[in-house]
Amino acid sequence: MRVEEVIGQRIQELRKARSSDKEMTQERLGALLAPLLGKPWSRQAVSAAEAGKRAFTAAEVVALASVLETTVDDLFDLRRQGEVTMPSGASLQTVDLEKLRQSAVDNDQLRDVLAKVAVLLRESTLASDRIMHQAALASDVARHAQSMLPDILRYLESEGEA
Repeated sequence: MRVEEVIGQRIQELRKARSSDKEMTQERLGALLAPLLGKPWSRQAVSAAEAGKRAFTAAEVVALASVLETTVDDLFDLRRQGEVTMPSGASLQTVDLEKLRQSAVDNDQLRDVLAKVAVLLRESTLASDRIMHQAALASDVARHAQSMLPDILRYLESEGEA
């Protein structure tokens, strides 16, 4: 099976399995791509993609993953096939495809680190907000003291005369 066909099948599976839509139509999928790609795909373009009759740009793959609420990696899940034929005619076996998925970073570890980063960012945002609030209060106090300074000086001068 050609790599475009494998990806196309996956797009169709994900489109039909969308839980937020009873069944997402090809027209609806095409329309949802418009904000990300700058123009919608026609029903015919979606049909051609699902049939594996078109190649995909990187931007299209990212947009499809976003609209279908999945990952780019999931769209490229080529392990389902025993063999995938590349555009050159070369064939990749499942064992070759599995090597493509192996990563130096464990996805679970990466997910955990990113979750910790998100918590730290949230905490630093809250701390920054508190600091900004305290700075605004200090600024208000300073402005108030500055506005009262002439009265205080007049008072002190009048007390010195008495």
